[in-house]
Amino acid sequence: MVIVSGIAAMLASPVWGKRADASSRQVMRDAALGTAVCCLLGALLAWLPGSWTEQIWPYALVYGLLVIIHHGVRLGRKTYLVDMATQENRALYVALSNTLTGVLMLLVGAVMGGLAQWLGSSALLVVLAVTAIGAMLSAQQLPETE
Repeated sequence: MVIVSGIAAMLASPVWGKRADASSRQVMRDAALGTAVCCLLGALLAWLPGSWTEQIWPYALVYGLLVIIHHGVRLGRKTYLVDMATQENRALYVALSNTLTGVLMLLVGAVMGGLAQWLGSSALLVVLAVTAIGAMLSAQQLPETE
């Protein structure tokens, strides 16, 4: 996983960076769509034939794609905040964004953990895909920044 993460990050950073220079809003939108695709691919792994699910490669591929997408999410959010903020309020926006992200991760993580016990992994990944589609639609509604 460390090797896959490193290779994925090395491939993803220049691509997302160039795209974020053009439109960080589109990067967030596309990364949310990519997240939905990765979640659905992960859910579909449960229905692959046993010979496929006994190997590491399908899981490594989905994980690698998810790491690439995750870099887009992070870079899009950071770039959007920096472009949106003025010099006077940039530090406040970044601190608030990081704090809210951490709090939401704790709350949503607790809810998703409970849902995982109740629904199972594949169904939870479908739920996460639906929330990623919601994030994509939200990002699409954001104004462009410069």
